[in-house]
Amino acid sequence: MRYTKEHLELRLSYLLYRMSQLPKGSFGQHHGYRVLYLDSTPENPNMKRKEYGVNSKKAKEYKDGVTEYLQLKDEYDRLLKQWNATYKEPPRRISFPLRKKRPDPIPYEAFEKMVPDQNPCKAKITFKVEGMNVKSKNEAVAVILVGEMSYRMLNEPNLNLKRWFDNHPDIVFEVPEIQKIIVIEVDGSMDDPAEANKAETRRKTYVNAGFREMKDVIFIRLTNTSTGVPLDVDYIRDMIIAAINLCIQDIIF
Repeated sequence: MRYTKEHLELRLSYLLYRMSQLPKGSFGQHHGYRVLYLDSTPENPNMKRKEYGVNSKKAKEYKDGVTEYLQLKDEYDRLLKQWNATYKEPPRRISFPLRKKRPDPIPYEAFEKMVPDQNPCKAKITFKVEGMNVKSKNEAVAVILVGEMSYRMLNEPNLNLKRWFDNHPDIVFEVPEIQKIIVIEVDGSMDDPAEANKAETRRKTYVNAGFREMKDVIFIRLTNTSTGVPLDVDYIRDMIIAAINLCIQDIIF
């Protein structure tokens, strides 16, 4: 992931924010048995360290949280090292939840309630990529790129935001460090007039619902690969990163 200065600050601040919501601890061995060492919880930050066998009821209660904490701590240490190697001043500590200049068309909390594969018009042929059903190589590339950035995503959830707006986007992904849900629509065969008209109709639907292009929704428009024009993976990656950086402009620091 290529970070701008502000994006890296946001990611570091988010990691600290998220870690503060998790139990802190580690895994190890004691007398030959695997154990979980619990150092603190959000409810009891000053507790005395406790030790539980990994298969005990108490360990199972905290195991997932401690595992996530350790993963985020590793990422935080790596990104802080990257920051210190690039900038002289320390990163700002940005408060969460974030404040924004305008409301997002998709509430950030909505992602947790979304269910994938809700499009009633099922594609005849699909294949699995990153655990998701995708309909084309173009869509697969977008899914792989979002996956490389370690963002959670869903394919074709039901976006029933308004009475007249009932869409099933190709990809919806979450960017937690900017508390943002972004939609990706992959429009292929744009050299076909009928497909181009269909894509334009879909674009107008999003615009009328208050979505802004390259912030709330990314339209990736590609020609039919059978024409000999190669798929530009870097172009798709750059669009996703550019959209995230444009969304950062909406944050009130």
